[in-house]
Amino acid sequence: MRLYPFLGLTMLTIIFTALFFPFPYMNTPIDSIALLLFFIVSVLLNAYPIRLKETYVSLVPLVHLFIFLQYGFLIELMVSQISLFLFILFSQYQWKIKHFFFHCLIFWMSLMSALSYYVVEAMFPYTLIGDIPLIPIVAYIATSFFTNHVILNWTLWIRRLPLSTFTWEELRWNVVTHCLAIPISALLIVVYEYGFGLFGALVITIPILIIAYIFKLVNDVEEANQQLKTIHELTSSFTSELNLEKNLDALVQAIQDIQTYDMCYIYRLNEKRQQLDPIRIDVRDTFHRRYATSETLSSDAGIASQVIQKTKPIIINRETELYLAKGRPNINVPIKSLMAVPLKTKEEVVGVIFLAKLKENGFSKKDVTLLEIMAHHAATSIHNAYIYQQTERRALKDELTGLFNYRGFEQRLEKAIEHAQQFEYPLALLILDIDYFKEVNDQFGHLTGNKVITHIATLIQSHVRQEEDVVARYGGEEFTILLPHTSQDTAYGIADRLRVAIQSAPVSVTDDLHSGKEVLIRNTVSIGVAVYPLHADDALSLVRHADRAMYVGAKQRGRNRVAVYEQNEGGTSA
Repeated sequence: MRLYPFLGLTMLTIIFTALFFPFPYMNTPIDSIALLLFFIVSVLLNAYPIRLKETYVSLVPLVHLFIFLQYGFLIELMVSQISLFLFILFSQYQWKIKHFFFHCLIFWMSLMSALSYYVVEAMFPYTLIGDIPLIPIVAYIATSFFTNHVILNWTLWIRRLPLSTFTWEELRWNVVTHCLAIPISALLIVVYEYGFGLFGALVITIPILIIAYIFKLVNDVEEANQQLKTIHELTSSFTSELNLEKNLDALVQAIQDIQTYDMCYIYRLNEKRQQLDPIRIDVRDTFHRRYATSETLSSDAGIASQVIQKTKPIIINRETELYLAKGRPNINVPIKSLMAVPLKTKEEVVGVIFLAKLKENGFSKKDVTLLEIMAHHAATSIHNAYIYQQTERRALKDELTGLFNYRGFEQRLEKAIEHAQQFEYPLALLILDIDYFKEVNDQFGHLTGNKVITHIATLIQSHVRQEEDVVARYGGEEFTILLPHTSQDTAYGIADRLRVAIQSAPVSVTDDLHSGKEVLIRNTVSIGVAVYPLHADDALSLVRHADRAMYVGAKQRGRNRVAVYEQNEGGTSA
């Protein structure tokens, strides 16, 4: 249905021109077979522009000038409009309002070029070389060239889009093709009019088509070689890296090198939770990262989940297909085409690569094949890097509480000290010890002791800033809390509130060693406070002074209290 307005526009343009712009025609009778030939050539030249690096060169002007000279403005307009319409109809371009402007651009280019030709021909009626009006032809070509650039930028400006910018390479080739139109059109007229007819026209046009097609084949080969090179580089980078972020960076960069997109999500399969979690997001400016959410695996799953279940890629190129597809993407953005391929190791599917575009017909089967090759090479490396990362993280975490362990705390402390030194802000350290914890273990057993530790760890986490502060299980029944941007008075206040919260929140446990009944255990803690740079100028001194404040200032003075380190006395109760 979307094609009807543009088909109507094409026909109305031709009818309107025939009624209101009765330009003079050449005296040559119309040869329908020859005209059909040039029409086919025009369609093919639209389909196969010459690509030189990133520059596309169209050979269409070479034929359209001959059609204008031979058959007049109306025929040239019909050929240009209908050939362009058929090219877009059977290509993978999406019909949008931009094609309306493009049709208008072609019409005005033909109109202005024809006007300039007839005006100059009237002004210089005797500037013929043989039977070829050279100066009017030059006027036609010059007008076509400038109208192309001026009207294109004007339509972009009307639509408030960025103006087209042409490199010197693009501009040079545009000039070359327009200039070549003059001798080639003249040659076509000579061979067509003087004895050779249709055969002569074929002798000229077929080499042009062959050249265009050869350039297309060469460009396809170069593009394939570049894609293979990209995949080889990607594979090489994976073999030497166990860093998940670097592997994901390399994969996204490789995808960008061979494929354009508006959205790229890389999901990892979380088998424990039976869901897909986004581990890398690359989106254009029109999107927001908040649109990426985990996707649950289920019978009515989204597109990415279907890829996991079927272990096969999915490609959708039409908005209607996407609307009707079972399990639309779990993404709240107006995408119109997508492809998703599984990340498969030899043994299992570990994730999904999901690409999407705002336009229809955004992906081809060749794109899917290339992405599958990339995914095959990437899957094992990304999976191994993820496992390595999780192993590294577990090595820094306490298995019982999920907090940082001693090793993890030391790493975070060193970084925190460096950052505090660089930006000159206070860094407070609290060391907390559970009072009489040995008696809890002796009376109720170590399982109960573990429950008390996890209970207090949860209370500590609820009293600190989740994104900024660092909580660790320092050892046994001791915890440490790093508080960046925190002065001595503020740190003391936080510590005392935490002490009161722990004292006020008993933990319910089962007396497994004796009665087997539920009992409430009330806990108290002793807390030592030291602040960088007030009390220490390095990480080791900060820990030593906070620990001394806890033992000397809190433990030895009755427990269940907060003590701040003091330089002269070692540690005193605050």
